[in-house]
Amino acid sequence: MDSLANLKRAAKEEMARLEARLGEAVPQDWVALGPDAEGGSEKYTWVPENIEKINRRLRDSRPARLHDFNRYVLLHYIACFSREQSRYRLPHSIKALYVGQIERILRQIESFEDGFFDIADDGFLKDLAILTHRLIPVGAEFAEGGAGIPRRLIIAGGPKQMFAALWLLLFRCRGLAPFFALHAHTLSLEDFNLEGWRRTYHRLAELLDLNPQMKGWLSASWFLDPALETISPHLVHLREVPTENGAALLFVSRDQEGKSGALSNSATRRRLFAEGTYIPAIYMRVWPRKALIAWSRGHRNEPKRLVGHQET
Repeated sequence: MDSLANLKRAAKEEMARLEARLGEAVPQDWVALGPDAEGGSEKYTWVPENIEKINRRLRDSRPARLHDFNRYVLLHYIACFSREQSRYRLPHSIKALYVGQIERILRQIESFEDGFFDIADDGFLKDLAILTHRLIPVGAEFAEGGAGIPRRLIIAGGPKQMFAALWLLLFRCRGLAPFFALHAHTLSLEDFNLEGWRRTYHRLAELLDLNPQMKGWLSASWFLDPALETISPHLVHLREVPTENGAALLFVSRDQEGKSGALSNSATRRRLFAEGTYIPAIYMRVWPRKALIAWSRGHRNEPKRLVGHQET
């Protein structure tokens, strides 16, 4: 029995323990969750209709059961999980990542407090999205299909960005969509470093190679801001590795209120923000499929480098 089969069996055993702890018959609509997660939106925030309906009912009538139900939901989708149900063709390097993610989710079901198990919690939604094939583990972050480049970005950065964006869309990507969009998961950041990102880029290249309808991948964040080159130089690789190898960088907006996450883990950035010398800016990196695949083929045999940077 392979590792995934073992995890599915463990999920079924945990479901039985949960049922015993409840001390009552599990409602029929819990048991009959069904495979409807295969339909619906590709957005990771989308929740299958029956799960959303039961959440609403329990929140109003039996709030003490709400978190047990959402534990049951995760266990259910682990017990019936199949990598072959993905909306996309997956390379072996990505298929192998699911075991570690499901192991993590199982540990959380056993150890996390009730508040996590709620469709209002972003971490819970992302775990549910992994199990229902709305988020694909690729390493440092997770890939969501069906994304597009917002039209407003063509003019968001002024005339220079307008011409660069039009060239990108018309001649390099040949369209606004579909792309894979990357999302960070705060419960799975082990590969959020230079070498982890390099492995992630290679996996994304393999994913794009197997799915020729996808035009590339994109992501938007405060950590792509060129201003961080002097403020937080350990983050510069997140922008430079893609942009030096064919990715485009597009200005999105300025975070005047400091709510983007840029200030969360850095005393330096908080101080500079308070002094008015640093205003976080959101940028989007767009790496077209041909450029990424070419980079990956040319860097497969690179010697690995160790990274020891720490947040300040």
